[in-house]
Amino acid sequence: MKHNSYDLNKKIKILGVAPYDGMKTLIEKEAKSYKNVEIKVVVGNLQEGVKLVQSNFHANYDAIISRGGTADALRECVEIPVIEIPLLNTDLLKAIRLSEDLDGKKAIVGFSSITDHAKTLCDILQIDIDIFTLIEENDVYPIMKQLEKENYKIILCDVISGNVAKAAGLLTILITSSAESINIAITNAVRDINSRELLRNDNLLLRTLLDEHTEETVLYGKDRTLYFSSITVSDNEKIFSILEEMIDEVKDQGVRHYVKSIDGYLYSIKSNIIETYNNSLVAFFFTKSKAAKINRNSGVSFYSMKELEKEFLDGFYHLTGNIDQNRNNIRDINKTNVPIIIQGEYGTGKTELANYIYINSEKNDHSFIEIDCDLLNTKSKEFLLNNHRSPLFISNHMVHFKNMEANPELFMKELLSTINHLGVCKNNKVIFSYDRTRVSDPIFISYIKDKFQCIEIELRPIRENKEQIPAIANLYLSHQNARFGKDILRFDRNAMNILVEYPWPNNYVQFERILSQLIITAKDNVIREADVRNGLSLEKVESHINTIVSPSIPLKGTLADIEKEIISQALKDNNGNQSITAKQLGISRTTLWRILQNN
Repeated sequence: MKHNSYDLNKKIKILGVAPYDGMKTLIEKEAKSYKNVEIKVVVGNLQEGVKLVQSNFHANYDAIISRGGTADALRECVEIPVIEIPLLNTDLLKAIRLSEDLDGKKAIVGFSSITDHAKTLCDILQIDIDIFTLIEENDVYPIMKQLEKENYKIILCDVISGNVAKAAGLLTILITSSAESINIAITNAVRDINSRELLRNDNLLLRTLLDEHTEETVLYGKDRTLYFSSITVSDNEKIFSILEEMIDEVKDQGVRHYVKSIDGYLYSIKSNIIETYNNSLVAFFFTKSKAAKINRNSGVSFYSMKELEKEFLDGFYHLTGNIDQNRNNIRDINKTNVPIIIQGEYGTGKTELANYIYINSEKNDHSFIEIDCDLLNTKSKEFLLNNHRSPLFISNHMVHFKNMEANPELFMKELLSTINHLGVCKNNKVIFSYDRTRVSDPIFISYIKDKFQCIEIELRPIRENKEQIPAIANLYLSHQNARFGKDILRFDRNAMNILVEYPWPNNYVQFERILSQLIITAKDNVIREADVRNGLSLEKVESHINTIVSPSIPLKGTLADIEKEIISQALKDNNGNQSITAKQLGISRTTLWRILQNN
């Protein structure tokens, strides 16, 4: 339905400052129903959101809509109206409902805009949950330390609190805003704007000017302050630094043209002076194009601690609970320089665990080096073994050799010989990882363990952690609701049972993909049995033991029937020896014993 009540001849421009990506999506979706309203949304929370507005946008918009503490902070630093996106009781109830099936102590953490509502709601509904109020942004760190110390497990909170909680190893459920909240804010903004009769003359002039330009635009006003920008400062710091150095030259000489090379891109920059009735602006207009390609060594990658920490906290693996199972071991292992070898099937999180070990090590002030043996080509193998710039020749870093089972035996012998000869494991913290189901020669892995005296970590497949599946699914649902602006409440019982009983041959990688597909394509606020069956219908179920199937065994019946036939045949071939049979099948003796007991 179109909102025609506030239809004006002139299009109204609103800037939305969303604390998370899902709200950005929701604002953009709801904005489509407002005639003559144009909304641009940026993602930033509290001071990050303030910096975005100050640096880039507020001079080009009629009003800002934002939530909670960010809205309060923006009112202190901008002249245009800031309209708050209200927190409704239904928004809080949704988050509380998602937390009900999760075990552990729970707490609600946030600024007063959240906790005042929460206290009233919990009193009325007699909900027993602890509530902690933040006075300022920095309060979140001591509060999360306190909650971790007091053994809280689940935190209902906003984005800022959620990021700190995740870093402390706590599970989070974001308190997200509904479509109704967004519509209230947009409607209030339109009413406020329509009540103002005068607009600044220089804004009208600048809008006309900037609409005619296809290039990126940056304007500086008096005292070299940034007046307007079509790009964000945080993502383009180097170009802003160069432009600021040019300001005095442009003031003296007017129209100028420059070409600058920055990080593999060419910038064609034009400058000019724009006079308004009360201001003199230095204007830069520029285009950006890719410079000549830079050759990279396939399979050899360098990462910073900041990159991997963001990737880990934003990823799926930290929801699985596997980090908690290994946290104490990792803390002890990181006190030494002893190499680590991680084994597990495809998709069990070997790379993510290696990244976590690095993030929490004393080596995290140096680059993390990842060498993927599955991606190495002839050129990168030569670089790795013989080039003086190879990461094998450096020291005091953490190096992860992943997919150790993936390369020909001859190269792996050369690689291990070079690692040993150069003292890579003595000079660095080294992690090896491999997929045990793809190892053709177990002696090769045993050699690595014994030669370098590795500490071994085994990651269990998801089918051996079925009890985790409901908690993981509900936590992921909460995060994806925030990411995609969805409003899904739960999985129904039959849908969850199917997820629990499915064998997940590709483990957490496959589990995340299917959950994401179910959430994105959900038609209402409950994911049902039919949705899950439809989502799994195209999945090819291959057991971890299918690689050794005899042609005489018919691949018919259920997965359990096929496993039973294969194991029976393997036990017969090995004269009942369970240790040899487990090795042949690429599974642990515990897994073999469990399957035999179930059958």
